[in-house]
Amino acid sequence: MTEACWCWLYSEPVATSESQETITITTQRLFRVLTESLRNDAGLREGDGVLVACSGGGDSVALLRALQALAPKRRWRLRVEAIHVQHHLRNSAEADAAFVAKLCRDLDIQHHRVDVDLRHGMTDGSNNVEARARRARLEAFVNVAESRGLRHVATAHHAGDQLETVLMRLMRGSAVEAMAGIRPTRPLTPDVTLIRPLLRIDRSTLHGYLRGLHQTWCEDETNADTTRLRAALRAHVTPELLRRAPALPERLAEWSTHAASVGRLLRDAADRLTFPMKRDRIRQANEAVFLRALRSELVERGVGPDALSASHLKAIRRAAMDPSGRKRVFEFPSVRVLITPTDVDFEANQTRAEAC
Repeated sequence: MTEACWCWLYSEPVATSESQETITITTQRLFRVLTESLRNDAGLREGDGVLVACSGGGDSVALLRALQALAPKRRWRLRVEAIHVQHHLRNSAEADAAFVAKLCRDLDIQHHRVDVDLRHGMTDGSNNVEARARRARLEAFVNVAESRGLRHVATAHHAGDQLETVLMRLMRGSAVEAMAGIRPTRPLTPDVTLIRPLLRIDRSTLHGYLRGLHQTWCEDETNADTTRLRAALRAHVTPELLRRAPALPERLAEWSTHAASVGRLLRDAADRLTFPMKRDRIRQANEAVFLRALRSELVERGVGPDALSASHLKAIRRAAMDPSGRKRVFEFPSVRVLITPTDVDFEANQTRAEAC
């Protein structure tokens, strides 16, 4: 192991009956939940191919090891391959890539390495780098999966990731659909589906499984940077919540399904509202439905979703509901919301667009 790669190395644990029993229970629970998710959420069939996204971190290594163990079993017969996307954004990135390559050689798993370089040509902040990295990963997943005839790409998002995502979106005041958090499946192309079969498993279970295998993994040093919101939640909030509520992963999965269903109902109702809209109609409309329609119209006109907090949308609704009929204008970088004595309408905001 090079100094650039942080790897947690475990010595052989003492084989006490208590530790062996804990490992056995952990492994049984992991495979029960994993197989249920693969069948019920992802719809895997016998003989399907799965491309596992493996960063070298504990979560993705656990997913790779678990799918490899499941692959030859009767009624599964899966074809499992691995992909590692090297972004060249961290000093330890090359060591991580080498770790994954060796792991796949040791496990006799077909390994694909894709290099992308996002360091050049960047003129703005880290958020844009992260978005470009995400797009590059998805593009690499699709290209390799399609070239290899693999119908599914599996990522290792787990219950802790789901909880962090929901908390962050709650803090932002996101729409109901966003509160569904990370969905268990997502079509990438007509032939390739992204699957996340670990959303009902917590990190401690995954790492316990690896300890039972005496399997090492790499640790991304940015996970320790608690100036980043997600890292702070991971370090100080989610472990305590999961400790106090062991059933939280299952409840999060149920909540995600429920929130997604409510979001679809809101979207269908909002699609029946069109702009320009009479202020009298707004006064009669359900608040959640109107806010969803307003948000959709603004996004369609070029306003970034991150710029649309619940407080922004509610302020526009309050102005439209004002019985005095007073005129108001709300400005966004690409569009103005015009509240006239009778209507709510939109116009391009050329001044702000040119300035941006």
